[in-house]
Amino acid sequence: MIRIRVISSIFIGVSAMAVAACGGGDEGATATFQPPPSAPAPASAAAGKPAGSDKELCEAVDQADVVLTGRMVRAMQGGKGPSAADIKDGLLEFAQKLSAASAGGDSAVARAMRKTAAESTEVAQAPDPATAGADPAYEKTTTDLEAACRAAGVKVKL
Repeated sequence: MIRIRVISSIFIGVSAMAVAACGGGDEGATATFQPPPSAPAPASAAAGKPAGSDKELCEAVDQADVVLTGRMVRAMQGGKGPSAADIKDGLLEFAQKLSAASAGGDSAVARAMRKTAAESTEVAQAPDPATAGADPAYEKTTTDLEAACRAAGVKVKL
């Protein structure tokens, strides 16, 4: 089974944007990314308390991923790939959202979220976050979070 990761998805998106930019067509038309409407965060997550159930935590993971993906897509709209700064800022926001949602939780999902947040922060601080994000240790961390959510009955794809 082939797994597509966030950073890999960024590079695939960059390639697609480059091909689309060469397409010609209506020169006046521009496409803009509109992220899907997101459900509001659970009140307990917004207040800085643990979101509660593992299902709610996994939904918070999914929402954080939507924000990260939207950020990367917007960065690619200029016709070039996201810069190291774009990736860094996106991963730091992703890590912050995971940390906030999992604060105080002691379930396997909450622990996996905190570990992924710590690893995401480490990747963001690397001189080349795109390369650091392809590290097998980081991929294992995100795979572990996906597995914890799957065990909770929620499919999350990072």
